[in-house]
Amino acid sequence: QVIDLDSALASLRQGITELNGIIREQFDAAIGKIDSAFKEYFGRLFSGGTGRISVVRRETEESEAQGEEQNVRNEWEQGDDVVGVEIYATPPDKRLKNLSALSGGEKAMTAIALMCAIISNNPSPFVVLDEVDAALDDSNAHRFALIVSELSSQTQFILITHNRVTIHTAQVLYGVTMGDDGISKVLSLDIERAGAIVRQS
Repeated sequence: QVIDLDSALASLRQGITELNGIIREQFDAAIGKIDSAFKEYFGRLFSGGTGRISVVRRETEESEAQGEEQNVRNEWEQGDDVVGVEIYATPPDKRLKNLSALSGGEKAMTAIALMCAIISNNPSPFVVLDEVDAALDDSNAHRFALIVSELSSQTQFILITHNRVTIHTAQVLYGVTMGDDGISKVLSLDIERAGAIVRQS
């Protein structure tokens, strides 16, 4: 029985090591792709500048005094050594070392660039964005709208916005209005269908 347990423990350790290696390899590959896309979207949104992300890992130190149970736990958690992700953003003509030094609009565009990088590498069926373009001026909102239009070929976007530039790129509009009776009503408008009706008339 002891031999069987030792054999099972050795098999588990081997499986854990192999699984951790696969997970880490896939994670590093995904981070590399997201970093590359983040650089592209950051440059497009800011019309220049540099942006990148890097993984922060913790240092693991094993003590000789650790018991067998702790060693097994360390082997199990060995692949989970990621502490976080560092985001580096330097807009054109600026030298910034901290994200807190960015303006509200610059922070929003940096977050948008990272979000778009993640979506482009791992598309979701749909994405809901609530007022992400509120801090953007017309030129930046236009660049944001173009990127969303490109990504909409693989992901359906539901945008809650008051930005007229973003609204111009929508395919369907939904709005809420209230009449004299005080009852809210939802109105919808299919832009392509409305355009076809206008062209026919």
